[in-house]
Amino acid sequence: AGPDHLYKTKVIKNTVAPVWNEKCTFKVAGDAVVAVEVLDHNMLEKDVFLGEVLLDLQSVDKEVTKDEWVVLRGKAGLLGKVTGELHLTVRKEVKPLEQLAIKKRSLTLAVHS
Repeated sequence: AGPDHLYKTKVIKNTVAPVWNEKCTFKVAGDAVVAVEVLDHNMLEKDVFLGEVLLDLQSVDKEVTKDEWVVLRGKAGLLGKVTGELHLTVRKEVKPLEQLAIKKRSLTLAVHS
């Protein structure tokens, strides 16, 4: 099964140190795990996987912005080796039931570099 929500940043060309400064918001039920993958865009072939970070939303306090550098790791097939770092800010907000059909949490994820 694929992801419930998918957000793609713009492609940053001709740099080994991209800066995105983009923001996205997801509505998630419960304390989900958010996967952030970094790919090297390839015009002629499939994009190349560079690393990922799994954000467990249980580690994010409600209504508090978490701003940190996170370690990118290879997938399990690559034995989870460190492949780089990513600067993220994450904020979890709980909306009252009267605003939503079912109780959901809103996750704002900002990818900086």
